[in-house]
Amino acid sequence: MTSDAPSGAKDARNALRIGWPAILLTGVLAATGCAGGETPEETTPTTSAPAPTSSAPAPEPSEEPQAIVLPDCERMNATITGESDAFYELQGDAGVTAHRGAVDLSIFDDTVGPSAQEAMTRATQVAGCTWPVHSHNIVTQYVAQIPAETGEWLIAELRGSVYVESTAGPAIRFDHTEPSDSPFIVATDITYLFLDDVWIAIVGNGSLDYAQGALDGLAAANPGLL
Repeated sequence: MTSDAPSGAKDARNALRIGWPAILLTGVLAATGCAGGETPEETTPTTSAPAPTSSAPAPEPSEEPQAIVLPDCERMNATITGESDAFYELQGDAGVTAHRGAVDLSIFDDTVGPSAQEAMTRATQVAGCTWPVHSHNIVTQYVAQIPAETGEWLIAELRGSVYVESTAGPAIRFDHTEPSDSPFIVATDITYLFLDDVWIAIVGNGSLDYAQGALDGLAAANPGLL
């Protein structure tokens, strides 16, 4: 089985140019964020084009999962939010022009492999948020509900790929770092968390581990879920 990791540089929507800042995670960003004063141009990190992966398509779901509450951007991940807040404070009057807030699936589609893309098309609901966390770095998180069959299929695909499996509390965790071909572009970290029918995807290039923050945000929005 071939890898589900992305391959090659992608110079589209989330290309990182020298001199700016970034959450991650989205090619064409949905809006502009806070701005103030003069600041060097900010850009988002370049992601990689996904490589063919799956040997078989995702199975058709037998039934939709019971809907959960998807956390909003202010409550989705306190770890990312805190890192981004510190960056905004550091910038001061220079301001941050990179978008912070809700995003569509552009960053996700530009970053992950085809199996993950296919699985996301089966999601019954999804929310995505992005945060600038450093001059050249953003982090983006998606929380999705997917049918049980889709989750099982994607986990099997990841186990046959370059992703490294571990656990984060009650969740199954997979991690992969996609290196950059350019000395001016940082590597992209991809983390997936699976908890029953919930799938969390975190992509970007921050400096912290965001898994527990993601689970805490999910639990706060859905007491008793974890």
